[in-house]
Amino acid sequence: MTTPPSELRAHQWVRWQGQDAQVLNLLPDPTLVRVELEDGTETDIAISEVEVQSARLLPVLEEEFEGPEDVSVPVRKEAIMHGMKVVMVANNAGGVGKTSLAMNIGYELGQLGYRVLLIDADRQANLTTWLGVSPDDVRESDTLHAVIVTESAPLPTPRHVHGVDLIPSFWNLQETEAMAKNRPHRCIADRMDALRGRWDVVIFDSAPALGEIAKRAAIASDYLLVPLTTNIKGVEALSGVRKFKDEDVAPYNPGLRYGLFVPTKYDGRRGTDRSALSFIQEELQGEPVATPLPQRETGWELAARECKPVTLAAPHMPAAEDVRRVTREFIAAIGLEPAEVSA
Repeated sequence: MTTPPSELRAHQWVRWQGQDAQVLNLLPDPTLVRVELEDGTETDIAISEVEVQSARLLPVLEEEFEGPEDVSVPVRKEAIMHGMKVVMVANNAGGVGKTSLAMNIGYELGQLGYRVLLIDADRQANLTTWLGVSPDDVRESDTLHAVIVTESAPLPTPRHVHGVDLIPSFWNLQETEAMAKNRPHRCIADRMDALRGRWDVVIFDSAPALGEIAKRAAIASDYLLVPLTTNIKGVEALSGVRKFKDEDVAPYNPGLRYGLFVPTKYDGRRGTDRSALSFIQEELQGEPVATPLPQRETGWELAARECKPVTLAAPHMPAAEDVRRVTREFIAAIGLEPAEVSA
């Protein structure tokens, strides 16, 4: 029994040129699909050339995850979304965990069956590097550059890394930052409609400065994911994030919402951390605030050295459970619910 190619989705098995292949992603070009062949190689092929084998869909495995405020969110391994969610990780301070959250939540969502696109919008290219891609191997045409500086360029074809897709960054994106000021505010947002149906979640990792590229990424987003360190730096950063959302972005995207605030690097033994966390929680009453991420060096450092997400590099360490928990809370906070899988 087969189904039409128009019903292709991630993890589905197809037949192509006499061999089995598994769908990894649909691509910005609606005529192509990326698959993994039996020998483990990945290739992009024409959708018209594949035959979908509905009998070889991965099984639907349903789990109940406890989110914030005991919100129970059903998650299926074969996840088909009602609508794409676009999220920007934002903070006007560096070293608060933006890239760590983008990479690790993105990876965990991919492991749960969601089709994830990560976009590195930071000229420091940390997300790119931490996923094992050298910025030296990234061309200008692989990045957001053309989308920002030209009228009609589509988003570039992403790379597939650790089960998610990545549009990387490189060092010269700082030149793009300077040029972005004179480009339309919706230059990224206008490209997003072409992605709907291909990815379930798009996550932008932004630069600490929250400059022109970050502003345009936020205008293209539905939610902000905001890490806040539990110290004076995190407390002071809160006003900057609010100003960015309410004054810089709201005139162009009034529907932008806070998806989740995540207290990071928390050490409950320190009185300053407890005071900062209490202030953050009180200041953000009515907004979704995650369980604090404890300051754990070992799992995070191991993952950084290996250029892998925490739950891949150190799956049994406490840091890995922290990542799984914040991902469950993120799913609950933005209402990321899969649809039923058709037979």
